Amino acid sequence: MAISQRIVRQMGGYIQVQSQLNKGSEFFFTIDLPLVKEKGKLGHLNRSVGGAFVEDNHIVGYRGDRQTILVVDDRWENRTVFLNLLELLDFRIIEAENGQVGLEKLRDEQPDLVITDIVMPVMDGFELLRSIRSAEDLKHYPVIVSSASVASSDQQMAFAHGADHFLAKPVDTQVLLNLLSDCLNLEWVYASQADVVNSSESVPVEVVLPSRETLETLLALAHRDNIKVLREQLGQLVQHDEQYLPFVESMLQLTQQFQTEEIEVRLQQYLEIEMC
Repeated sequence: MAISQRIVRQMGGYIQVQSQLNKGSEFFFTIDLPLVKEKGKLGHLNRSVGGAFVEDNHIVGYRGDRQTILVVDDRWENRTVFLNLLELLDFRIIEAENGQVGLEKLRDEQPDLVITDIVMPVMDGFELLRSIRSAEDLKHYPVIVSSASVASSDQQMAFAHGADHFLAKPVDTQVLLNLLSDCLNLEWVYASQADVVNSSESVPVEVVLPSRETLETLLALAHRDNIKVLREQLGQLVQHDEQYLPFVESMLQLTQQFQTEEIEVRLQQYLEIEMC
């Protein structure tokens, strides 16, 4: 499963699970593929670092302060779906296994948004919503209810209890991103032809490099295969100064494909430039 997850991630998707007691589990994944308009052509695509193709409108992050999202779900695999998808875009994810724990973490961590399941032990999603909307210090938080049930009654109940949006499972990535943009007023950062480069090309001179110390830190993280912290460092870098955006986007493309060796090669090239 770990190998399959990695392969699917390299294709820009993620594996999801649906289980039923005494019946078994169903594993499936969703990936975005380009529409081929003419035979032998790949439409309006750019070749990214490492040889993978990405569309010009591929979201690689967002501008402004780092956003924190609380995900409340009793199933670890459902929480992992949000974790794997949103951490790639530099969201900080807090997890809770039921509504009661979610309520405690909401007060302690003060995230920017809550995503909650409905059916959970101890405290379900509806109870969590009631608690949030009845508390003066919590009622302002945007809440997205995410459930495998698409029954209109469940959606109506969610809105009646104060949900801002309803997100069906399995999660549609584009729908989720649209809801996050609406709730958090986000300005997405997209891959562009100027910023997505081929690994066979020389280091582009228009890329503004961070300090030597920062490059060495990133290199050490790549050498240890610490992709999670590497992404966090890249996100903080572009938030500190947007002139590093081309550099950060090219690195993020590599992290999405877990190409740590290519990252090391690229960072070594950048360090050589810094020494000149």
